[in-house]
Formats: sequence, structure tokens, C-alpha cells
Amino acid sequence: MKRLFFVFAIVIYTGFFLQITANKKSSETKIYVVNMYADWCPICKKMEVSYNEAISVFKNHEVVFITFDFSNDDTILKSEELAEDLGLTKIYKNNYKKTGYALIVDKNNKQRRGKLVHTMSADEMVKKIQGNCIDE
Repeated sequence: MKRLFFVFAIVIYTGFFLQITANKKSSETKIYVVNMYADWCPICKKMEVSYNEAISVFKNHEVVFITFDFSNDDTILKSEELAEDLGLTKIYKNNYKKTGYALIVDKNNKQRRGKLVHTMSADEMVKKIQGNCIDE
């Protein structure tokens, strides 16, 4: 009886530990999707509907959506500060005032992993983002 209780306790503990590990892992941000946007950009307007549909699919914390807004001096300043806070200064500077697309960026090494463009459907965007959430 003691052995049965001991085995049962180990099984419960292991299951509890694995659940905590899985919950922690799924709540960690893996990638940023950085939208290069400006309210005066016609390509940004074309991309907006599909992009917003794609965003609505991701409710976990593996993906964080960010917008660098180049619409005016105020939004440019805020975007620059955001880039600095997130360690995305290089991405920001390399794409300064270029609009109409979003970059998929690895959170840890800040390297570009993909690009979303206005010709992609929401489903195509979702698949591309999901493909970059998989651990390597």
C-alpha cells in the first residue's frame, strides 16, 4: 500500500511539474511582429484588414505585436523610445520611415525572421507567424 501511495504521489507531482513548465513556456514571448506603419501610407491601409485579422488569432504571449508609427514627429519619437526600450534600435534604424510591411523578429537575438506584406491574406500571415513560434 505504501508503494502504491508513493508511486501515485510521484505521478501527481510529475504531472503538476510538467503543467507548470508547459504553462510557463507557453506564456513566454518568443517573437515580436513589428509593423512599419504610417497613417499617410496607402500600402499600410491595404494591409490593415488582413494584419488585424491575423493579430486577433494570437491570444497567447508567444507573440507581441508592436507598431513603429512614422506618421508624424510625435509618433516617430514614441516609436524610437519603444524601440530602445525593447532592444529593437537596430531594427528601427534599418527600417526608419519605410512603411507598408511588418517584420517578424526573434525576441532573444533581435534578428529578423520573416516579413509580412500587404499582398498576403490573414491566413498566410498567421501561418508565417506560427512558423516562427516553433522552438528550434
